[in-house]
Amino acid sequence: MVLHRECDFWVKDQDFSVDKAIGRCLPMILGLRKLDDDHARIIALGAEVEALAAAGRPVQEICEKFHELTTFSLKHFSREEVQMESAGDPNIAAHRQEHDEIAGWLRHLESELSEARAGDATVDQAIGFLSEWIDRHLVEFDQPAMEHILRERASREVPVSL
Repeated sequence: MVLHRECDFWVKDQDFSVDKAIGRCLPMILGLRKLDDDHARIIALGAEVEALAAAGRPVQEICEKFHELTTFSLKHFSREEVQMESAGDPNIAAHRQEHDEIAGWLRHLESELSEARAGDATVDQAIGFLSEWIDRHLVEFDQPAMEHILRERASREVPVSL
């Protein structure tokens, strides 16, 4: 196992490119430690799914890792939405809708993977979705949400008087 210190996650496949992980992870540091840790874990799980497929591992193994990714992502969505609600994020409805759509796709792909065979295009479709979702969602939805949460928290801080 390789510890990826910049994102605090473990990569189980020795052939996985840590440089690739660094390139994908550093822009995802948004400033809220727990959610940043969640994002790093989602990236790591996606990378593990990709590495298993690239190594030609059995579809069952890929499906198990994909299930872990789906389960973790759904829990993350709930944690993220709680933070957004507490900060009064005006875009929470659109963000929640995006989470619902992603959850639907994750469940659909998980179901498709459970019926897939080696070499099936379903595995490639799942990996393509993961890469697009992670990159697009974090930039278009999560970054603005985290910026709002951080601004809201900063506005609540009481200045220290001397």
